[in-house]
Amino acid sequence: MEPNNTSPVFAVSCAKCRVILLTTPRITDPELQGMEKHLRLRHPDVRLSRVPALGEILDHYRVTPSQQ
Repeated sequence: MEPNNTSPVFAVSCAKCRVILLTTPRITDPELQGMEKHLRLRHPDVRLSRVPALGEILDHYRVTPSQQ
């Protein structure tokens, strides 16, 4: 059996509405911006600072392994 050389892929879902926002091998700035935008548009009750830190955004999401 050959080793699997593909990068793991993760599903990022909103903890509040459970929608899967994206699947990605890595969460980078563009993904974080999309996650922040989702929170600001769909969940205005979530208090985020003007320029939220990584943890401030990730606190509202679940990141799980995905079978792309």
